[in-house]
Amino acid sequence: MRSIWPLISLALLAIVFIPTANASLAPISYGFPTMIQSGTTTAFNRDFGTAWDLESVNFSPFIGFGRPSFGFGSIFSPVVSQSAVQGQLTAQCEFAQSTQFTAFSYPMVDTSLGFAGFGFWP
Repeated sequence: MRSIWPLISLALLAIVFIPTANASLAPISYGFPTMIQSGTTTAFNRDFGTAWDLESVNFSPFIGFGRPSFGFGSIFSPVVSQSAVQGQLTAQCEFAQSTQFTAFSYPMVDTSLGFAGFGFWP
């Protein structure tokens, strides 16, 4: 029994003077963060236009020549008249709408030690 005591005392000294192994465990978070971009554009346009064309023509071929009289004091001078009225109204209405949606996901592991395991840093 005498030879065991030096071994026991040596083991006790080893426990006291040899540092123990330890680890500081950090929490790990993981997931798939998603970036989303969406946009909507709406356009409305309304136009009106009006155009008028007014024309009037009088034509008398015998004015300025000798006017014959037929006893009643009437003058024979035929007159040709023409008039025209044109109108135009235009209306235009436009509506346009566009929607865009983009989503991007990536894997991420974070050890909360200041760097990401892989993927992008959020």
